[in-house]
Amino acid sequence: MLLVKNAPLMAWMLWARTGGKLPRGVRLRLAGLLGEAAYWVMPAHQRATLRNVWAVRTREHVGRQIKASRDVDRRIARESWRNYGRVLADIVDLVTVRSAGINDLVSSVDGWENIERGLSSGRGLIIACAHVGNWEVAGTVLASRYPVLAIADAIPPDALNRIISDSRSTRGIRTAPPTLAGLREVRRVLSRGGIVVILVDRPRSHRDASGFSEVTFMGLRTWLPNGVSRFAIASGAPVVAAGAVMDANSRYRVTASPPMHFGGGATVESVMSTVLGALEPLIAEYPSQWFMFRDMWPCEKPSRLEDTTRSQLLFGLRSATTSTVPSPQEIILQAGFTIGSLLPREALEEITGIAGMVAYSVPNNRSVGLSHNLAIVLGQTIDHASVRNSVRASVGLHFENYADLLRGSRIGREEIEARSEILGPGWDVVKASIGRGTGAILISAHFGRVELLGHVLENLDIPVTLMVERLRPSRLHELVSRNRKRDRFSILTPDVGARPVWRALDRGDLLVSFTDWVPPVAP
Repeated sequence: MLLVKNAPLMAWMLWARTGGKLPRGVRLRLAGLLGEAAYWVMPAHQRATLRNVWAVRTREHVGRQIKASRDVDRRIARESWRNYGRVLADIVDLVTVRSAGINDLVSSVDGWENIERGLSSGRGLIIACAHVGNWEVAGTVLASRYPVLAIADAIPPDALNRIISDSRSTRGIRTAPPTLAGLREVRRVLSRGGIVVILVDRPRSHRDASGFSEVTFMGLRTWLPNGVSRFAIASGAPVVAAGAVMDANSRYRVTASPPMHFGGGATVESVMSTVLGALEPLIAEYPSQWFMFRDMWPCEKPSRLEDTTRSQLLFGLRSATTSTVPSPQEIILQAGFTIGSLLPREALEEITGIAGMVAYSVPNNRSVGLSHNLAIVLGQTIDHASVRNSVRASVGLHFENYADLLRGSRIGREEIEARSEILGPGWDVVKASIGRGTGAILISAHFGRVELLGHVLENLDIPVTLMVERLRPSRLHELVSRNRKRDRFSILTPDVGARPVWRALDRGDLLVSFTDWVPPVAP
């Protein structure tokens, strides 16, 4: 239990020690992968995220009549977890590594004049935020000019909460819990003309004594905290809706709305409706940066959230989401493509070589089959140690091919010419045949650097169509094919028939076919 309790602290410290040494681009990509992995292993949060995404994308009042698409919803849901990982990486960096580097993270700040106008009333200012983008960046930017009090729940365990609280203090952000003592501190700050930051999108499934009211949010009814409304009415302080969203360059754009003033006749519900209405456009514009991974509308019935088909999908009446869970091979290979796009060749080949040795050391049908095939090729009289060494060398080369696949278009012509000896006179014959527009067929085998061979051909400006076996599962095949197509290879599988093959030859392609592929035999 102690290990589980302190898991967030250990993960935080591990990331702070290792992630802080990586360039920010690498750090964000790796954190994004971890975030998406969390999406796949937590089905309850996955379903809640999908429901919330659907509601954001299809409400009429956000001015977008968007047809709800299951695939688009899933993509945005995955992106939100990926973005959450990236935001957490920046938060760890901001707290433990480079607290003074806020200017490196921010691309623009829109709305300083709105903050100043709100403060000019002399009654303090309430900043209403949602779980959109990076709230730590938004608070740090605000605290660079003004002292800030933020209402925040404690983050378990206590040691991690102290780390984050101390960092906030050094950045000019004081924190207070949502307790009676914290509420008194809010009143004191507002009475002195200060700034208070409150997150408003924390839903509850029922009304309770801690200050929640039923409101309409994104066109649906839910229970949300009413502290912003009560403080605004009691103190007369204006309210500004603010946030910090990540742009296409992985930097944050901080925005602040014009101040909202509420007169003596305002009610708690009317203030909440106005404040939420100011936050809704930001969430609607950046749905993949709204990190709401629990039911935002727990009081709504499934029929109010979606039609029958989507109720079956998202509410478990038909587990359609189960089929979309990627296989371990797909997750590993997708991570490999990301890492392969960043690491130099030597480091990548070393990693894939180690992976190959690990794969060979685990008894399975592939390692047994490889040993059997090499024993036949080398001769029955060869000793077992020689077979084992040959198998290890073959596995190492096999995983070097994976390195070539992962690196893809980063393999340059200079490297190809320096590392291969196949650019001989024979290729002039191949190019001449291609130049006549007749196409050509290259017979090869699963021998040597077959992925490198494809890049040799592509770098010789030879249009290439690869005839390769279909990988299993199908999503793994699609993933590999997509990356090969990115490297300008056309892909065919042996089951497509003769017509696509003739079309490839008619357009003058070099058709590369591997003759030593044995189709799987059904048991």
